[in-house]
Amino acid sequence: MLTAAVPVLDGVASDLTGLTYSLLLADADCRIVGRWCDRPTIDSTLQRAGAVTGSRWKESDVGTNGLGTPAEVRSGMWVHGAEHFAAVLSGFTCYGLPILHPLTRRVEGVLNITVHPDDAHPLFPPTLARAVDDIEQRLIDTSRPADSRLFRAFREACRTGRAIVALNDHVMLTSTAALAMVEDLDLEAMREIARSTAHRGASTVESVVLLSGAMVTARIDRLQDVAHGAVFRLRTRSVPRDASGAEPANRGHFVGAEPAAATATASVYVEGEPGSGRSTVARSLLDGTSVTVIDALDCLVGDSTAWAERLAATLDRHADGLVVDNVHVLPGDLVDLLARTISAGHHSVPIVLTGNPQTWLPAHVQSLVRRCRRIVALKPLRERRTEIPLLAQSVIDALQPDRTHRLAPATTRLLTAQPWPGNIPELREVLRHALANRPFGAIEIVDLPAAYRLRPVPSLAGREEAERHAIIEALRRFDGNKTRAAQSLGVTRTTLYNRLRALKITDDTVHFLHS
Repeated sequence: MLTAAVPVLDGVASDLTGLTYSLLLADADCRIVGRWCDRPTIDSTLQRAGAVTGSRWKESDVGTNGLGTPAEVRSGMWVHGAEHFAAVLSGFTCYGLPILHPLTRRVEGVLNITVHPDDAHPLFPPTLARAVDDIEQRLIDTSRPADSRLFRAFREACRTGRAIVALNDHVMLTSTAALAMVEDLDLEAMREIARSTAHRGASTVESVVLLSGAMVTARIDRLQDVAHGAVFRLRTRSVPRDASGAEPANRGHFVGAEPAAATATASVYVEGEPGSGRSTVARSLLDGTSVTVIDALDCLVGDSTAWAERLAATLDRHADGLVVDNVHVLPGDLVDLLARTISAGHHSVPIVLTGNPQTWLPAHVQSLVRRCRRIVALKPLRERRTEIPLLAQSVIDALQPDRTHRLAPATTRLLTAQPWPGNIPELREVLRHALANRPFGAIEIVDLPAAYRLRPVPSLAGREEAERHAIIEALRRFDGNKTRAAQSLGVTRTTLYNRLRALKITDDTVHFLHS
C-alpha cells in the first residue's frame, strides 16, 4: 500500500502547500505508516497526542477517531472536536476515508486529514476522495504481475457470468454469487484442481461436488502466464447426495458403473492400495441389504477348510451379494476354489472381490482376477488431492457427528500436500488426533500431530509424478532389486539412484506402499 500511496500523497501535499494540516496514512490495522504536513505546529501537537508512526488507532483501542472509525464503517466521515473519544484529540477536526482494494473490497488502509477546527475546508473530502481513487487504482498497477493479470481476468469474467472464482497460489477472488455457493474447503479444493490440471490445456469443463453435497459444473479457464492461475465459472446442477450416503470423494469412481447385482452372477474386482476405500466401494456396488463380507485374512489365522465352508454356505443361502476382501492373501487352493465358483456360474449371488493393485499380485491371484468381468480401480489418496478437503470434512463429521468442526484454510492446504502413504485410515487418525486437541472451533495446524505440521516436499509435476510411480512399481516388482529395476526401466543403475534421491523414494516408501 505504501508503494501505491506515497507518490499520490506527495502530490496532494504539494497541492495543499500553505495550509495548516496533517495527512495521516494508516494500514489495514489502523497503524500510522506515513505523515505529511506543511507546517510543524499541528504536527508537533499530534506527536504529543501520540499520533506517531507505528501507533495504532483502531476504534476498539481509542474509541471514535478519524482513522479507526472510517475503517470500521467503511466510508468517509468527519470527526469534530469533542466527538473524539480521546480527550487529547478534542482540539482537532479530522476527515478520514478508507482505502478499499478495488477487487477484494478489503480495507487496505485509511487516509486522514487532521486540522484545527477553524481550518476545516469543504474541499478536503473531495481532495481525499480523488487521492484514494488514485491509490486504489495503483494497488492493482503495483501488484505482482501475476496477481494483476488474475485481477483483470476476474473482472472480465464477472462481466459475462455470475458465480466466478479466480485464484492462483497467492490470491483468491470470488463474486457474491459464488460466495453464496461455496465454503472455504470448496475454495481450497478448487485451488488444488487448478494445480493438478494445469497441464490439460486452456479450458476444460468438470463436475465438482461441493461440501454442501450440491454438484456444480465448472468451466475452468487457465491463465497460461500465471502459475496455477485459473478462473472458475460455476453453474449449479441438480444432483442430490447419493441415497446410499456414499462419500462425495468416491463418486468419481462410479461414473457409468452399474451395480454388480444388476447382472446377477457378474463378478467385479475392486483394486486399490490398502486404505484406499476398496471395501466401502465393494459394498456400495452390491444392491441389497443382505450382503455378506468374508475377509481372506481370516484364512491366515484359522482353518482353510472352515473358510471354504463359509464361502459355500453364503452362496447356498442366496444372499444379496458377497464381498471377498483381501483376495491377494489367499493361498493357491482357495484361489482355485474361488475361481471355479466364479466360472461355474451355478449360483445367483453377485460377487465382488477386493485386493491390491494387479501389478502387486502373485501370479495365481492374477489368474483369479482375470476371471472377473469388470475391474474398478481406486486411486490412492495422494492421487486424489482435489478430493482431500471434502473427504477430510466427511471424516470429521463421522468422528464427531454431534459437533460442528471445520478445517482452517491453512490446515487444509497442509493436509492436501501430505503424501498419505496410509491413505484414508492415516487421514482418519490424524484428524482424530486434531479433534482431541481442538474440542470446538476451526482445526489449526498446531492441532495436528507434530509430523504433519511441516509442509512436505512440494507436489510433483505430472511428468515427475508418473516417473515416481513407474520407479516404485519397478522396485516393487523386483522386490527392491535396483539393478533389475533399472534394467526394466531402460536406465543405468547410477541414473536410477539419482532419480531415487531427486524424487524422495526410499526403501521404506516402497515397503510401506507394498505392505
